[in-house]
Amino acid sequence: MALGSGLIYLLRGARFVYWRHPGLAKIWLIPIVLTVMAYACTLVLAWCYHDLWLSWLWPEPNALGWWGKTLSVLHSVVEWLLTLIVLALSWLFVTLLTSLIASPFNDWLSERVEGLVTGQEPPAFRWRLLYRSVLRAIGLEISKLGLYLMLLVLSTALALSVPVVGPLLAPALVFSLSALFFAVDYVDWPMSRRDQPLAYRWHFMRHHWRAMLGLGTGIWLLLYLPLVQLLFMPAAVAGATLMFVDLEKDASESDKPIT
Repeated sequence: MALGSGLIYLLRGARFVYWRHPGLAKIWLIPIVLTVMAYACTLVLAWCYHDLWLSWLWPEPNALGWWGKTLSVLHSVVEWLLTLIVLALSWLFVTLLTSLIASPFNDWLSERVEGLVTGQEPPAFRWRLLYRSVLRAIGLEISKLGLYLMLLVLSTALALSVPVVGPLLAPALVFSLSALFFAVDYVDWPMSRRDQPLAYRWHFMRHHWRAMLGLGTGIWLLLYLPLVQLLFMPAAVAGATLMFVDLEKDASESDKPIT
């Protein structure tokens, strides 16, 4: 499957969840609403309590004269800087929690998409599956952090050790590996439901790396845009599920294993 096919599946996923099956909104709207509420809470807290937080660090100066005016201006500047820092940290924290909030709903959405495509009824809800989905999301977030740290080290070493070409190759390496990781992340929903081992995931990515790279590239570009990531996440889940179902169907029809 070609590189562009992965990007096409993202468009197919968007059409599937937004136009062909609008009833799926009852699944994918829930994490969006919860995440927006979390973002709104961080904004309110940062705005309403920035004076209190600053008073703990630096009480309002009461000096007189030009020195008092100077301290008052500096105090105002520090107050706004502290507010921006709190907002940035809160935004980052909620962004990291987005995957945890959306994890069970993404699994549910992927299951429903596959059921609509294949005509097979999904299994009954089980709390054990929800618990496993949350644990999976936590593990993936930890893996992402470890991957990014590893990529940072590798790209820095490449840029410093290989003159001229190194600084050009380093960003390409980081981008490619990140895109593949995102693709594996989203295709993993139907794989997990089949209890596929790690070896299967590795062989699947190696055999279909062009399609995976295209899928991951689209996810990488859109999921890092503020707010866009919330609206685009259902399309990414549906697109990755559709791509996996088609690839698995092609493999079974050709009587060849995916690996």
